[in-house]
Amino acid sequence: MFKRFSGAIAARRMLLERCLPLKDIEELSARCALDRVAAEDIRSPANLPAFDRSAMDGYAVQSADTKGARPSGPRFIQDFIPQRTGMVVPEGYDAIVMLEDARVRGEVLEVTAEAHAYKNVARTGEDVMEGDMVFREGHRLRPPDLALLSALGIERIRVYAKPAVVIIPTGGELVDIGARRLEPGEAYEINGLMARLYIEKWGANVRKTEIVSDDAERIREAISSNLDADMIVIIGGT
Repeated sequence: MFKRFSGAIAARRMLLERCLPLKDIEELSARCALDRVAAEDIRSPANLPAFDRSAMDGYAVQSADTKGARPSGPRFIQDFIPQRTGMVVPEGYDAIVMLEDARVRGEVLEVTAEAHAYKNVARTGEDVMEGDMVFREGHRLRPPDLALLSALGIERIRVYAKPAVVIIPTGGELVDIGARRLEPGEAYEINGLMARLYIEKWGANVRKTEIVSDDAERIREAISSNLDADMIVIIGGT
């Protein structure tokens, strides 16, 4: 058992030693790059947020005016501006008092909670600063990654091209799935299906040849006609 296990490790090592990284690169829309691999470092071209932004519905105030405010001892402020979440915080104001902590009384705002400087304010560049490294080369791009790139205004990115993989199923007893009823001694060719689904899941373009009979020359011809592929997977054909 140990010899068999050691042999499998050695075979795997020999295979990987002969595999070279793919270098072909293509440029895609960021919205079409799900699960693709970045071919270069991606740096932010902008700040995110691009401006001081209100993080709450409430009122823009000068934080110093709210000092000491509490339910039993509110502060009354005349200088305030109503805000909605996502709005630009007006110049000269450095905090947002939440709606729950304030009430407009005529032309005066009654504040019942102190707001320190920049409370409830998303500062310019708080999430990402211009020039920040967003993703490094080799990063596999996930849905939130692509949303972030779009938020930064990055519309197109360079990714590694998908490898081309060919599957060659072999065996005289094999029949294409659903082609006809099986005769005694026959079996549907399901290993090629399983291999194709895994390879597609892992990020490659796959094509599967017709079933090749157990004949060395036929197998050799099938390989020779698919040498444009980055990888050829032969199932069976021992």
